[in-house]
Amino acid sequence: MHGPDEPEHAHSAVPIPDLSELDHALRSGGPELRAAVAKYRPADLGRDLSRRTIDAGLRILHVLDKRHAAAMLRSTHPVVAAQLIARCDCAHAVQLLDFLPTDQQVAVLGLVDAAKRAELDAAMDPADREHVKRLLAFPEGVVGRAMTPKLWRAELGSTAGAALEELRAHREDIEVAANLYIVDAGKLVGVAALREVAIAPPEALLADLMKRDPIAVQETTGRGDAAEIVRTHDFLSLPVVDPAGKLVGAVRVDDLLDAALDHLGTGQLNQAAVQGKLAGRAPYFQTSLLRVVRSRLTWLILLFVAETATGTVLRYFEDELAKVVALSFFVPLLIGTGGNAGSQTVSTIIRALALGEVRVRDVGRVVVREVTAGVLLGILLGVIAFFRALLWGVDYQLAMCVAVTILCVCTWANAVGATIPLVAQKVGIDPTVVSAPLITTLVDASGLFIYFTVAHFMIAELR
Repeated sequence: MHGPDEPEHAHSAVPIPDLSELDHALRSGGPELRAAVAKYRPADLGRDLSRRTIDAGLRILHVLDKRHAAAMLRSTHPVVAAQLIARCDCAHAVQLLDFLPTDQQVAVLGLVDAAKRAELDAAMDPADREHVKRLLAFPEGVVGRAMTPKLWRAELGSTAGAALEELRAHREDIEVAANLYIVDAGKLVGVAALREVAIAPPEALLADLMKRDPIAVQETTGRGDAAEIVRTHDFLSLPVVDPAGKLVGAVRVDDLLDAALDHLGTGQLNQAAVQGKLAGRAPYFQTSLLRVVRSRLTWLILLFVAETATGTVLRYFEDELAKVVALSFFVPLLIGTGGNAGSQTVSTIIRALALGEVRVRDVGRVVVREVTAGVLLGILLGVIAFFRALLWGVDYQLAMCVAVTILCVCTWANAVGATIPLVAQKVGIDPTVVSAPLITTLVDASGLFIYFTVAHFMIAELR
């Protein structure tokens, strides 16, 4: 267990099984493969598919029964699932898709090429085909793409007993049953939790059990907004209505969690100056080297050009460096400290923005808070830097110059780090895309300028 302030090391919360027996069976082939696959959970097999070839994945898929094969596909990356479905014959592929929840069917079919998709459409049940076609029309990132129309619903005049009988009769088809949604002529008018309906007398009217005017979202609502509603109100599912208020589906908390984790991974790539949406479309081993290069090249070129500002500052102050060579000893220390301080601030503000703890209009309060933190951190680090400089054998003037620069750079880096994400949010740019790379480049050049300016005033040889 980790305390609230203890760092968590990178690890997988899900134990990784020893798949050496499966590796051996894949190499040898024959009946050994079926026996080896049977020893593992479908979820473990699904998580492992991302690091295997598609041919190996197909061999595993074909020795599983349809229900377990579908469970394995549910646990793997949609890109991998789509590649496997595309290599199956249509009849087998449609049977596997039938076992998948609607949102995962949509995710997989949206990644299948047009020719295979047409074949699968022709083989699917007409009602399922229309559902999937309608959901695929929504852009990625909205609730309509993740919702399912297969939810537990009942008419306003119905009873608890009738609603439970409906759930029993269609238990194989209903995907969202944590809540019962009550409709009147198709319009959502109330919601009742499964536990409330289950313990109520069979003759109890749903109108007496339900909570009226339930919170609902539209199909075009962003998943992030829906996740915030679910988190705020502790919902297990969220109803989805059309502009006329008619109930068209529901989205589950686990589907929103998947979207949130995907967004988190994209944000982490963005902060590392990698195009997250491009690099995160497929698992690591399934991403082509060309896509890897494309996802990294643009930012590297921009940062390469921007970093020339650092060289420009050094050239501008080359006379100062020539007079006091010891100034160069502390350049890496100063720009590194400034970049680290700014990156910490950027990460903190981006997290606060994502959680709704900070709004763009709070920019003044945020800057004051972070500048104050920068001053305090700068004083503490400046004291350490002063004595560290003396240990290197420099004189008191240069040691004091380094300490004052640390104070100035930390304060400046925190101010810039607090401002950039808020400005990016204001102008409609994803803060994760621009903040971390920009703060590093900006603080490098400006930190050097601050350093040599302070040195010019504090060191006698330069005045």
